[in-house]
Amino acid sequence: MFLRTINKVNNIIIKPNFRMKKILMLILCALALINFRAAAQQGVTVPSVGGQESILGDVDEGLLAQYIQAARVNYPHVKLLQSREVSAKTNISVASMSYFDLLNVSYIFRPNSATAIATPGSTTANPYSVNGFQFGANLTLGQYFAKPFTVKKAKQDYESTRYEREEYLSTQGLEVRKRYYAYIQAIKNLKVLNDATFDAKLVAEKVRDRFLKGDITLDVYTISRTNLTAANTAAIQGEVNLLYAKDALEEIVGAKLETFKKKDQ
Repeated sequence: MFLRTINKVNNIIIKPNFRMKKILMLILCALALINFRAAAQQGVTVPSVGGQESILGDVDEGLLAQYIQAARVNYPHVKLLQSREVSAKTNISVASMSYFDLLNVSYIFRPNSATAIATPGSTTANPYSVNGFQFGANLTLGQYFAKPFTVKKAKQDYESTRYEREEYLSTQGLEVRKRYYAYIQAIKNLKVLNDATFDAKLVAEKVRDRFLKGDITLDVYTISRTNLTAANTAAIQGEVNLLYAKDALEEIVGAKLETFKKKDQ
């Protein structure tokens, strides 16, 4: 009789403890899954395993090429560099034409029948010996020998602006790639965080049901609700990060992403 009483007491004590351990293990597994999925939001790189989320398959090189081309056409700084290049090219022609600065042409017209205003000691005869076009040259050796160097400098300035534009286009292409990858990463991160939120919600519902039945304590129930709140907060932050990444990509390509289409569409 005494042994039966002890066994009953042990069953009452052990069974709740076993249930409690099982529930705690379930919560810990859910937390590990949530933290594993939320690691992507913090920029943590996790070794690739089967079934793990990856962005490599989401990169569309054709669409990325459209973004790069649009950035070259629409971005204001590219237009500024193009204007400088055109201006520098024009300066080559201006410098080449400056050779004519050494020459001058004038035209004098005074009919012989016209009278001149007489002044004391002067005559009314035509004071010009030749009427019509007159040509002259004003040669300054310093200016003359400087002209080739002026033209050469104009050509070098044009080459500099052209190289500057090409360098920027190369850097810009890399920047477009970075922003595109960040945008794809933000999309994938949001998916991971939404899945983690869904898992946390399922765990919280199961814990709540057990709490209402009296199988678990208030502390365990509180932990599950706290984890659900954290998962929801992380998902909202993931949405904000996606909007930031989308705006950054649209800023450099100069157009809404919806205006671009994939090749298979």
